[in-house]
Amino acid sequence: MLWEIKMEFKKFRIYNLLNLIFPKSFKYKVFFVAFISTHIPLISIATYVFLNISSVNELIWPLILMVTATVVASVVAMHLLHHLLKPIYYCVSVLKDVQENVFRPLPNNLQDEIGFLMKQLNEFVFLHQELDMALTQMDTANREKDAFISVMNHELRTPLTSLRGAVSIALIESRDSCSDRIRNMLEIADRNGKRLSGLIENILVTQKLDIDEMELKYSRVDAHSLLENSFRDNETFSSSCRLELVKPGKGEAFYILADKSAVRQIIDNLLSNAMKFSAEGTTVKGEVKINNNKVRLSVVDCGEGIPDGMEEVVFGRFKQVSVGKQGSTQGSGLGLFVSRKLANKMSAKLSYESHHGQGTEFYLEFDRLE
Repeated sequence: MLWEIKMEFKKFRIYNLLNLIFPKSFKYKVFFVAFISTHIPLISIATYVFLNISSVNELIWPLILMVTATVVASVVAMHLLHHLLKPIYYCVSVLKDVQENVFRPLPNNLQDEIGFLMKQLNEFVFLHQELDMALTQMDTANREKDAFISVMNHELRTPLTSLRGAVSIALIESRDSCSDRIRNMLEIADRNGKRLSGLIENILVTQKLDIDEMELKYSRVDAHSLLENSFRDNETFSSSCRLELVKPGKGEAFYILADKSAVRQIIDNLLSNAMKFSAEGTTVKGEVKINNNKVRLSVVDCGEGIPDGMEEVVFGRFKQVSVGKQGSTQGSGLGLFVSRKLANKMSAKLSYESHHGQGTEFYLEFDRLE
């Protein structure tokens, strides 16, 4: 690309030479060319007259006439050039106004090269105006969205917290006093309440990440302990599959520098995702290990796996990979999007390894902290 630009630039050698003489005025460049082209024959005539006149007195009047004609011709040429270059001046003025978001149309009745230039500039100005309007509308929509999310977060989280608290108390007090059917319904309500809380949290985090207001508090974090806590807390919400955590070897410790709450949210999202897509009666495994001197937290499901080339969909906002024979989807499509954003903000890597029909391993990698 740079070579092509240099080749194009070589086409303007004469222009560049004139630019050294008149760097700030195109008008003077044109006038200089016109002056040279008209005065070459004039100089030839003057030379001929000078060589054929025998006395100085005979030379004075031709010389005065030539100087007068030159001055008059220069004034007329400058005046004509000024009017000839007016369309170009106007184009420059319009472009400067566009930079200030002031839009003016250019005339479209010229048929020469300047007319073609004006036509193209008109299209550019129109597109720029449309883009400016679209950006303004998008900015307004984003502000309205942020306001809605803030209200929704408050209006939903408060009653949901009360609801989950009531269900938890009912579960504790109904261990021996209610039927299995009622207890099962309470457990379903508890699981779905947690799921809804996670969705609200993901929406709120997405908003903060979008406007870059997510502040992280870094500390020394025991990765295995964090994964263990997540598996233990989520075990009661796994109704169709078992959760199994691989224990580290004796004396092994896996420390990372990260925001503990953000890492926990990522693990919870990965675990929730694994439980949703694992077949009934299968096992979801979690493990912390060292991989190329990095601490890797992994969650492995027993689902159908992810086809090749689907990473953009997997980590996309509100996007999901279709699974099953009927191509069904589950969840909101926000969990993995938020998780990838949080991982990137902590300079960590969130990715996956999968073979279609053999399950998927999602892993989160951090630099190891000694």
